[in-house]
Amino acid sequence: MELDYQLPIKLLDIYFEDHHTKTAKHYHTSIEILIPVLGKLKLFLTDKELIIPQGSLYIINSQEIHGMHHTEDTDIYKGYALQINYDFIKKYYPAIDNYQFIQPNHKIKEKILLDIFKIIAAYDHSNQFQKIEIESYILHLLYTLLSNTLDKKQI
Repeated sequence: MELDYQLPIKLLDIYFEDHHTKTAKHYHTSIEILIPVLGKLKLFLTDKELIIPQGSLYIINSQEIHGMHHTEDTDIYKGYALQINYDFIKKYYPAIDNYQFIQPNHKIKEKILLDIFKIIAAYDHSNQFQKIEIESYILHLLYTLLSNTLDKKQI
C-alpha cells in the first residue's frame, strides 16, 4: 500500500509466519494503532506484556516503548499498524503534549475500526479523489480519538 504523495499516516501490513519473527522494542513520536486481523498479537510495552486478540485494536502512545510478535498458539499472524504523525495531531490539537490516548471502550473501538477500514479500502480504491477521501477518513479518525480516548498525562 504505497501512495505517491505524503499523507499524515503510515499504514503497514504486519505479517508473521513463524515464531522467530519479532519486531524489536522501539519507539517513535507517531501514535500507533495495532489491529490484529488473523491471530493474536503479543505486545511488549515498557512495563507490561499484553495479548491483543484478532478483531480488536490497541493504541500505542507517542514515545511509548513497544515491540511485538504473534502468540505461541497463532501459526500465522496478519494485521495492520496505522501510525498517525504526531505533528499532524499537534496541528489540530496543540495541547496534545499534555495528553495521552487511553484504550477505548467497545463502542468507540468499533467506530475507530470502521474509520481505519475505510482508510484501508480507500488505499485500494484508486481514483483522482483518493487523497481527499483518505484524508477525510484520517480527520474523522483523529476526531474520534481526540473526543473519546484523550486523558491528561500524569506528571
